Amino acid sequence: GADGIDRKYWELDVEASDLPTSLVLYCSSEAGEGGYPGSLTIEARYTLNDDDSLEIEYRAQSDADTYLNLTNHAYFNLDGASVLGHELQLGASRYLETTGQLLPTGRFLPVQKGPLDFTKSKALEQQGTHGELDHCFLLDKQDEQQQAIAYRSEKAGWELQGWTNQPAVVVFAPEKLDVDIPLKGSSTPFPSICFEFQNLPDAPNYSQFPSSLLKKGEVYRNWSRFQIKQI
Repeated sequence: GADGIDRKYWELDVEASDLPTSLVLYCSSEAGEGGYPGSLTIEARYTLNDDDSLEIEYRAQSDADTYLNLTNHAYFNLDGASVLGHELQLGASRYLETTGQLLPTGRFLPVQKGPLDFTKSKALEQQGTHGELDHCFLLDKQDEQQQAIAYRSEKAGWELQGWTNQPAVVVFAPEKLDVDIPLKGSSTPFPSICFEFQNLPDAPNYSQFPSSLLKKGEVYRNWSRFQIKQI
């Protein structure tokens, strides 16, 4: 909504944090805010590990049944050039069909041999349409030990790997970024890419999707890990 948690000022939990390697932030959303029932409390924990990986964990609880689907929206670029030259591999053999307005139809389509087939590593520019990516891929395995993404730049010699406990990843690579801050390479077409680990969008309206209902007293947990490696 217009006043979502992305627009809130989050508080630092000094006692729970282990600076400089671990940072814990929290915020709350009152019952009725954005039309959602229940008073919601959310914790976001960011941890830098010795193996050059970043762990992101969201936990939340509500005093009434409510719907919740959190994600991370960081942008990545491994070499400063257009991401269309970067290679991508996903552990996903299906993607979510959407309308022209990006609304889910409820159908899962196979990626096999199509423009969105990233089951084997290939350059983003080889997807066929040369248009921006904004697609939800259903991960084949919902397992924290199973690598979900591999995103690499041969030019820079770096690979970004990702793991999650979520059922899907939204891959978003816009043709341009509308930002009001100086950004290196922002004039480059397709300057960055997002990997948003999350539940399927619009899950409350489709019974075949994994449920996004957070029941009263239960703990919501969204975990992901990103790691940079030399290739």
